[in-house]
Amino acid sequence: MDGLRERLLDDQGGESTTDNTTDNNKSSGIQPFRVSVSDSEASSRRKSSGARADGGDDVVEEHDPIADALFDEHNAKRSVPWQSISCMIVAVILGLGVLGLPKAVAQLGWVLGMFFLLISGVGAVYSGVTIANVVGELHGRRRLVQSYSDLGFASFGVRGRNMVKTVQYIFLGGVLVAVQYVSSQSLRQVVRGSGRSICVVSCNLIVAAAMVPLMQIQHLKEAVWMAALGVLMIVLPLLLFFSEISHAEENGSQAGFPSQSGFNEFASSLTSIVFAYQGQTIFPELISHMARPADFPRAVKVSTAFMTLVYGIVSIVGYYLMGGDALFITTYVDHYKGTASITSAGNCMLVIHLMAGYLINGNVMNHVVFAGIFRSSGGHMERRLPWLCTTLITLSVSFLLSNAIPNVDSLIDILGATCGCALTFVFPPLFALRLIGPRLTRTMRFVHMGVLAIMLPFIPLGTYVSFKELIDGLRDSPTTPFKCG
Repeated sequence: MDGLRERLLDDQGGESTTDNTTDNNKSSGIQPFRVSVSDSEASSRRKSSGARADGGDDVVEEHDPIADALFDEHNAKRSVPWQSISCMIVAVILGLGVLGLPKAVAQLGWVLGMFFLLISGVGAVYSGVTIANVVGELHGRRRLVQSYSDLGFASFGVRGRNMVKTVQYIFLGGVLVAVQYVSSQSLRQVVRGSGRSICVVSCNLIVAAAMVPLMQIQHLKEAVWMAALGVLMIVLPLLLFFSEISHAEENGSQAGFPSQSGFNEFASSLTSIVFAYQGQTIFPELISHMARPADFPRAVKVSTAFMTLVYGIVSIVGYYLMGGDALFITTYVDHYKGTASITSAGNCMLVIHLMAGYLINGNVMNHVVFAGIFRSSGGHMERRLPWLCTTLITLSVSFLLSNAIPNVDSLIDILGATCGCALTFVFPPLFALRLIGPRLTRTMRFVHMGVLAIMLPFIPLGTYVSFKELIDGLRDSPTTPFKCG
C-alpha cells in the first residue's frame, strides 16, 4: 500500500492525497464525481437523492484505482469515537475562547452580549454540521478528505486549495502563537507564586521545551487522553475566577448598550465572542479519524452546548458582579486573594489546559510542515527523526513570534476577524453551495447565501477595527520584543 501512496503522491507533486484530477479538471477548478456505477444503480441513486430524472446532477466516470485503494485503507484505520472528538473540540477552542468573554459582554451590555453569545453558538453548530455534510458528500464519491484545504480543492480546484490552505495555516499558526503566549504568562505566575521571579522569555522557552516530547505524537487518535485532561484542567481556574469576583458587589451592569462603549468596543467585543467558537480549521482532520464520520454533527452539538454553558455562566456572573470593570479571566486568577499555592495551582492547570490545545493544533500544523519538507512514505520508525525536526520548526516559530507580539488581545481579535471568520462562516457555505448545491433544499440555499451576505461585509469591518486597536495600542504603549518584563 505504501507503493500506491508514493505513486499517487508522485502524480500529484506531493500536494495532497486527494488532488488526483486530470490537467483539464485542474484548469476548470472542478473535481468530477468519478464513481463507476451501472445504469440501474445510477437511476436508483437519482431517485433516492432527489436528483433530476435526466441525470443532470450525476457525473458518472471511471474511478481511480489508486485513490480507491487509499480511500479503503484510510477507512480501515478509523477508530476514534464521537465522544473523544467532542472532547478534542472543547480542548482546542475553550482555552483561548473563554478568557476575554467577561470583558466582551461588559462592553456590549446584557441584551447584545447574550444575543451574540447565543447566535455565535448556533453559528458554530451550523458551520460544523455544514463541514460534516460536505465531507460526507465527498466520502459518498469515495474522495479521501484529510484536511480543510482538501475541501477547497474539491470545490474550486488548485486555486481553491491554495487559498484555503493559506487562510487555514495563518489562522492555525496564529492560534499556536497565542497559546504559547498565554501559557508562558500563566507559567510565570506559577513561579511567582513560589516567591521567585522569572523572565517571560524563559517561560516561553520552558513551554516550548515541554511541548517537544508531547508533540512527538503523530496521530490525533493518540492525543485523546491529553484532550480529556485538558478539559478537566479548566475547572480550577474558573473556580478561582468566580471566587475572586464573588467579593465584589453588583457594579453597574446595563441591559442596553453601555454609554462608555463606542463603535470600536462594539466591533472588538463581537469579534472576541465569534472567536470563542472558532476552531473549524481542524474539523476535517478530526472527521478523518472518526470510527463513524456520520456522528460528527453530534460531537459538534455536544461540544458547542458545553462551551456555550461555560461561556454563559462566566459572562453572566462576571458582568453582573464586575459591570463595566470586567477584565480577562487570567487577571482574576493572577490576583486571587487566597493562598499563593492555590493561585499557582490554578495557573498550572491553565497551562496544562492550553497545552492540550497546543498539542492538537500543533499536530495538524506539523503534518503540513512535514509534507512540505519531507517526502517520506516510510513507516513510523523512519518518520521519527523528520517528525522531531518538524516539531522543532513549529515550536521555534511559535516561540519567536510569541516573544515579538505586543499583546495577545490584538492577535486574537485579528485572527477572529480575518481568517477565523472565513474558515467558520465563509468557506463552509461556499463549499456546500458548490458541491451539494443541486440537492440542497431551498431553505438551506437561502441560509447559506444569507450567512455569506452577513459575513462578507463583517470581515473587512472587523479587520479594520482590530488593526486600528493594535496600532493605537502600540502608539500608546510601545513594546520591545524579547523583553523580560
